[in-house]
Amino acid sequence: MPKVRVDKAVCMGCGACWALALQIFEENSNTFKSRIKEPYRKEDSGSESIGEIPDNLAGDAKAAAEGCPTGAITVG
Repeated sequence: MPKVRVDKAVCMGCGACWALALQIFEENSNTFKSRIKEPYRKEDSGSESIGEIPDNLAGDAKAAAEGCPTGAITVG
């Protein structure tokens, strides 16, 4: 299962990842920054959101990482 990480210090909450991979990412209504959706979310702190996604969503996560204007998303 690929790991996905959102660096909240870098994220500006533009919504590109939600548009490209809505099944993986969502807006945190408290911080207005991206986070990994349940049931994939493993950790969500003030500085990062970390999750594990099924292999069939890896392409969507990589597209979101490439589409992130700040480079806040990593997939690996």
